[in-house]
Amino acid sequence: VNLNGFSIVIADRAALPEVTAAQELQKVLKREIVTMSALPQKNAIIIGDTESALVKPLLKKLDLKKSGDDVIVQAMIGGNLILTGSSPRAALYSVYDFMQRQMGVRWAFDGENGTFYTKNHFSVPENFYRKHQAGFRFRNMGYTQKNSDESKFFNARNFAHEGDFRFGGERYYGGETIQPYRSDFKDHPEYFAVRDGVRYLPPPTGWSWVINGCWSNQGFTDLCLKRIREGIRRHHANHISLHPADSSRRCECEKCVALIDPDASSRWYRYNAQMLRELKKDFPDLRYSVLAYQEYLEVPAIDVEEVEFVEYCQYTRCFIHKIGDPRCATNEQDFARLARWEKEKKVPLGIWDYTYDVFSRGFNIPVYRFFADEIKNFHSRNFVKLFIEGGPCIRFSRSASYVALQLMWDPARDPEEVMQEYCKAVYGPAWKMMYAYHVACAENWDNMNAHLSQCFNNPGGTAKLYLTPALIALAEKTFADSISAVTRSRLKEEVKLKHLAAIIFEKETFQNCSSLSTVVIGDRVETIGLYAFSGCSNLQSISIPNSVTSIDNSAFCGCKGL
Repeated sequence: VNLNGFSIVIADRAALPEVTAAQELQKVLKREIVTMSALPQKNAIIIGDTESALVKPLLKKLDLKKSGDDVIVQAMIGGNLILTGSSPRAALYSVYDFMQRQMGVRWAFDGENGTFYTKNHFSVPENFYRKHQAGFRFRNMGYTQKNSDESKFFNARNFAHEGDFRFGGERYYGGETIQPYRSDFKDHPEYFAVRDGVRYLPPPTGWSWVINGCWSNQGFTDLCLKRIREGIRRHHANHISLHPADSSRRCECEKCVALIDPDASSRWYRYNAQMLRELKKDFPDLRYSVLAYQEYLEVPAIDVEEVEFVEYCQYTRCFIHKIGDPRCATNEQDFARLARWEKEKKVPLGIWDYTYDVFSRGFNIPVYRFFADEIKNFHSRNFVKLFIEGGPCIRFSRSASYVALQLMWDPARDPEEVMQEYCKAVYGPAWKMMYAYHVACAENWDNMNAHLSQCFNNPGGTAKLYLTPALIALAEKTFADSISAVTRSRLKEEVKLKHLAAIIFEKETFQNCSSLSTVVIGDRVETIGLYAFSGCSNLQSISIPNSVTSIDNSAFCGCKGL
């Protein structure tokens, strides 16, 4: 069935994520969006969830019901293509999944420069049917930068939950809310933690926002609850996760010390449950979770109450070795603790991943196989959530982020297939060479004789082990040959530029692009995309023709020579 002549149809009162889905599909099909109250006869792409008036009559045929899980169904029924899901958000993901699998659209990184169209003819079999449930119920990546719309769309298009109403995402609220403000100290010093016998206000330098409170002080607890209630309403939150200050040195007053019964971890989970019981009086329908972190990373002796799941923070694991590698004592200890959580607490678990926080500054870490290993492992253990925190390395590690997001959506996929998919879209005629480069980088990373854990390490020592002479030589040859292959190709100039920008980005993140000094843009290019030449520090001149009508944000960020 050829879809090029199909119209795009949503219900009269479609939910906002369904409207977003229709608009996204319209960008590729170039068809009008039509609103209807009843099913059209044929030749329509119908978008809606189980509550949509257009989808409800077909639910039995679709084998779909309303659910909080992201379940999608795509089917040809009665001459129409139905793109639906178990919720408005799932209906959006159904469209994104269809656009990727059937229409060849790849959102490799954020911005128009990261969007690639690999097909121009769209069709499906007459008996087409696909049903899929996401690998994790909650999937997040901290890719969003400075509330950037481009990065929000990147996350959603790759099936990561976004808080924006357009994407129907999880609107989290909480974080380090169990602490006083600096301004509270003047009137209420008793709200602050006792350290070395006095109420302690940290100096206004360094991590000055990390301020521990006095958990045994009812006035402090009431103040935190008041501010949390205000925050929930202000942010229209539907998922709450509270944390104390990011420091394990808690209040040392006599009453707070007495709360360590029978252990420090139990003290926090008991206090958290107390807070959540109060919040549930006003917000009974929200979702509540909690971190296992700092001194409460350890399994508590008491039950963990009032939460749907616990997110285990894995900053103590090794970010080089895979799970179960007998060479890695670091992983052995961390995963033994995680196993105790599974065995003793009988509470659903999620993972808070710190891989991109491993270094103190940006570094392209080739961890797509590392991510694949943990994603498949955690999925096999029925973990409900995986969140990959956005640290200094995330903006430099495009391919690893893409592979991770795709596998979080469908853990059954082969990571090599996903990486090849990325390379074909992003590098065009140079894809085989660039894929071999990514594989070589991943193998070097995996084979380093070192252990790497915790956050914000100096990358200098790791770079010496990772960047071997052989890898550097391979990279230099690959970049030169890849640039040549794209330049000599018969692709359109704007397509060439996107491929070249992606290769140059990889070159820059690998070796600071010391040789790039001049760029000439073809006279048919209209847009220079987001981050197109970001970080090209030695770029001294660029020729921009009159055909260019727009230059996206940060296209030349870090180009100090211009």
